[in-house]
Amino acid sequence: MYKCVDGVNSLFCAMSNYEPGKGKSQSGYLYWTDLGRCTGSPGDLDPSDYPEHEGLTPQGGCPQEYEYVGTQDNYNAGDKVSKGNIVYECKNDAHPGPNCGQAGNKPGTTAGEVAWTKLGSCSGTIEPTVSPTIDMLNYPDGIPGCPAPYEEGTDAPKYVMDDKVSGTDVVGDGYYQVYKCKSIGRRCGQSGYEPGVDDGRNPPAWTDAWVEDGLCQGTISPTIAPSFDPLDVAAGCPDTLTFPNTIEEGDMVSVDLSGDVEMIYKCKVTGWCQLDVYEPGADPDYSSDAWEKIGPCTGTYGPTPAPLPCSDTSNYKFDSCAAGDTEVDVTDFVANGFGTDVDDIGVCQCTDTDADNVAITEACEEGSTGCSCATGSTETCTYFQAGQGGCACTTDSSTTVSCSNGDGSPDCTCTYDENNAPTCTRPAVTCERTGDPICTKASKECEKLVASSSGDIPITVQVLEYGENADYDAGSVIRIHAKKYKCKDWPASLWCDKDGYGPDDQYFAQAWSEDGFCPTVAPTPAPTDPLRVRYLRGE
Repeated sequence: MYKCVDGVNSLFCAMSNYEPGKGKSQSGYLYWTDLGRCTGSPGDLDPSDYPEHEGLTPQGGCPQEYEYVGTQDNYNAGDKVSKGNIVYECKNDAHPGPNCGQAGNKPGTTAGEVAWTKLGSCSGTIEPTVSPTIDMLNYPDGIPGCPAPYEEGTDAPKYVMDDKVSGTDVVGDGYYQVYKCKSIGRRCGQSGYEPGVDDGRNPPAWTDAWVEDGLCQGTISPTIAPSFDPLDVAAGCPDTLTFPNTIEEGDMVSVDLSGDVEMIYKCKVTGWCQLDVYEPGADPDYSSDAWEKIGPCTGTYGPTPAPLPCSDTSNYKFDSCAAGDTEVDVTDFVANGFGTDVDDIGVCQCTDTDADNVAITEACEEGSTGCSCATGSTETCTYFQAGQGGCACTTDSSTTVSCSNGDGSPDCTCTYDENNAPTCTRPAVTCERTGDPICTKASKECEKLVASSSGDIPITVQVLEYGENADYDAGSVIRIHAKKYKCKDWPASLWCDKDGYGPDDQYFAQAWSEDGFCPTVAPTPAPTDPLRVRYLRGE
């Protein structure tokens, strides 16, 4: 007797190269456990007497044997299968949890316990069900007529949600099963989803697109277009859902159902509504995680209010120009900088004169390009420096100054008193020389206005649609229709003018924050439809 191992490795047990009892030549010993010897012929042991069946409740006949078919949606919650004469029930097929159809969740294995519940033992097969008994209480007006039968192919109707078709197999006394399309996408008309067909899967593939919807008898006109109660259809659809988008919680969109009626959805989770993996009608459909279905709609909304010219007062400051900036010469010079007109924002402004209209210069080295030199100013020097560095002295004999024989003063004459104390004088001497040459060249000052939350220059600017001015910085304000957005402070401001952070991009909110609304002028009002108002409010 051999027992297959648990877990993902159990998949090897069904492969021909891993047959048990063949020694190490076929590697079967890696995936089968030898339980010992047994007596009798294979199949003699009643399944209810299997050791692993001890304590299990008999379930009667065995349901369909478990089969992995390579798709995760092969089994749904509540499906029953048998494996080794043990009945299991699928307990979890929800995304993103464990799935009963996953290869590693095979029933009867340790990993499979997260997806399957062991119900009991079984033997034989389930008895065929008897012909259904129709409860006429469910049909107070009698059995209705049948819609058109299901069609498949390029010329077949384009089935959409809530379309109905009839099956081809007789149920009971001349009745037919009615099926209703439950898929928003195009599954209902795709090959392989014909309702009522047994394709060997458990459950059949058609259950992903269709649901049983009672019985019918006779014929009625086909219901190809969606059938909605007119009282439940909103007059006017919001914008059609597209990707990429900047949809936020509470925003509503419409999804085309390939007919005259669309479905309104309201966003529940901002980040997820911007991802196409949560698109209503996608395959697989995870839209309920991100969207709330509101109801059907037809047509379009009336004209929305047109935005009026929009202005915004923001703070700016002067900053240094950057390398590579295009310099523009200006003539206006105000107390707090150069020109501060709206057109000056972000422009590197340069001037060659100061506020007093005096040319701006800078020191330079004599002989360098553009450098001119003037004679230096006259400066004093001393007679000790006469002849040095251009120092020249002039003697004034009419004026004398004190001197000292000991300090080497020229022309110093001394007289002595009775105590032999000297009185020394010399003629006054004036010494001057010409200073070093003054070399300058023309210069200019350059700076530019930039948006800054801490700036002290308020400027009222016209708010433009995003993209009309790509030089965005912290504090820059744009408009998207009538809604205003402001570029966030540094470091988020680094992304405001980068690709991928525009209003139609996924990361727009990381660089921009809401900043109110521009004024609008409303069109001539159309008659108010209370049903439309109800849907717009999400009621």
